[in-house]
Amino acid sequence: MAKLLTDQDPGVRYYAVYFLGGLGKAEYADEVGKLFTDKSSVVRGAAATYMGALKLAKYKPAITKLLNDPDKDVRERAQSVLAEMK
Repeated sequence: MAKLLTDQDPGVRYYAVYFLGGLGKAEYADEVGKLFTDKSSVVRGAAATYMGALKLAKYKPAITKLLNDPDKDVRERAQSVLAEMK
């Protein structure tokens, strides 16, 4: 599954993050954390959602950086995730 997180297709990366988060697979957190800088805004937002769903506070600083993301949806997702993690 981790291999799908680096697939060339952003749709594949998105669904891989979504699937792993839904399963509660925290062991992929480091790989998902690398997606905070993904070219695709959908993938960046999914990575934030994954960390929030699993309450991985270690990634709060990286999620906080997403508050300055160029994409409005990513910024809103990051804000929501940070609020949920409190």
